[in-house]
Amino acid sequence: MIDFLSVALPFVIIGIAVAILVFGYFLKKRELKTKKPLNLR
Repeated sequence: MIDFLSVALPFVIIGIAVAILVFGYFLKKRELKTKKPLNLR
């Protein structure tokens, strides 16, 4: 029997990393949409 944790762990880490990236992307997109770019140089 293959150890489930050793097989699933890389996929879990990749999934968490992708989720963080997508969450940050949507947060930045929403922030740009709501905020007026006044303090951009």
